Amino acid sequence: MGPATVVWPLPTAMGLSFVGNMGASTIAFLMARCLVHDFAQARMPDRLRIWDERIENGGVLQVTLLRVVTGQFTPADWLLGVSKVQLRPFFIGTALGIIPGIVLVTTLGGGIVELLGDRRLRLPLILALVAFGTFRRLRRRANAQPTA
Repeated sequence: MGPATVVWPLPTAMGLSFVGNMGASTIAFLMARCLVHDFAQARMPDRLRIWDERIENGGVLQVTLLRVVTGQFTPADWLLGVSKVQLRPFFIGTALGIIPGIVLVTTLGGGIVELLGDRRLRLPLILALVAFGTFRRLRRRANAQPTA
């Protein structure tokens, strides 16, 4: 998506990125659904089964939130493909959820790719992600423990 802004004007780059991402996501979803859905459903652990029911019942909202967080990450397409979510909520939720990422990346253009490739920023970015994950986990544990 970043290089698309070098080749085309911004609105065209956004549109083409959207169409390309939707096509790739839909193909990955359908491949997972056709090839491994039954296999994965039969072996899904209880912990994931709870998530699977939430995403099936939540539909568009759950898929949209997942896509806002994961963006165009292909394993998210595979995960949704082996879940119970139907094609329509997947398609609508993906269409809505990838818009922020497309706007961000195409607006910043190739600069974001260059920024993420900067070796000086790799360690701080990794440390920030680890700190954020640790903070969330500790907060969840604190909220889950009953106070005496």
